[in-house]
Amino acid sequence: MCEPENWLSTQIREYEKEEAAAPTHFPKRSDGSMYEIHDLERDQQQISGAIFEKLREWVECADYSTFKPLRMIVNGAGGSGKSVLLNTSITAIRRMFDSNNVARVVAPTGASAANVKGPTLHSLFTISTSSNDYKPGSMTSQQKKDMVKKFGVLLALICDERSLLSSRVLGTAEQKLQETIYNGFLSHIEWGGLPILILIGDDFQLPPVEEGALSALCRVDGGAMVRKGRATFKKCAKYVTELLGNKRVGNRVHDRELLQRLRLGDENLLDEDVNRLLNLHIDTYKKSMEKRKHRKLETSQYISSFEMNQG
Repeated sequence: MCEPENWLSTQIREYEKEEAAAPTHFPKRSDGSMYEIHDLERDQQQISGAIFEKLREWVECADYSTFKPLRMIVNGAGGSGKSVLLNTSITAIRRMFDSNNVARVVAPTGASAANVKGPTLHSLFTISTSSNDYKPGSMTSQQKKDMVKKFGVLLALICDERSLLSSRVLGTAEQKLQETIYNGFLSHIEWGGLPILILIGDDFQLPPVEEGALSALCRVDGGAMVRKGRATFKKCAKYVTELLGNKRVGNRVHDRELLQRLRLGDENLLDEDVNRLLNLHIDTYKKSMEKRKHRKLETSQYISSFEMNQG
């Protein structure tokens, strides 16, 4: 193995070469505009402020043995602004360091990963979909080399849809990052010294297929990766914040109340809620459009017939 300073010089040269070939990517809004910090609302700004303050601490830190990383959970119902916060934070961090690889966003499933335009944890960390535990140090030399390349400058990892995340997958991601981030120089520290880890989601949404966050407080059995994942859930649970309200529906009070009742369960729904939701079904919409077209056609035919008779 080469000396740390020689390895670092080589990594810097390779990184600069790759960055020159791959321009920094920023997530965009539906209208093509950029996500800006000044567009965030107060509760979102408080969370983003904690993220950037931790980055400042990391950059200015002289002794990393005393550095306390940020482990955070962000809760919020659908429409509360979680995705906007996520995309704004990713944009700001990548702008600060002019790099794609300093901030990564992941999700537990293919659908949720596509929604945030990032990879799944299984893909990013090459985690098997089987329930078998990963054995520490069992990566091939090529696998390790590829992951060292991925995580050479990683500062922030944000995982969306936390409710779907299993302890085993989270623990495996941590173990593999410990072995590869910064070439494993901080492998004795949890998450390999990663400064920022944020889990975003809503506990009222779908649970994971395997054991997840809700079991972390009450179970002690299981494999090494499961126990490791539970420990991460507990660390993140020490710093929990919540986005309130529904920013997507704005001032539409009736819609906001309906969504809140829907989130809390069927027993909270009103009959009028059920009827309204059923009327939004695509089949109902299609039938409504067909009736409108039919009435429009009948009206057009009536007018044509009337004009002909007048002539």
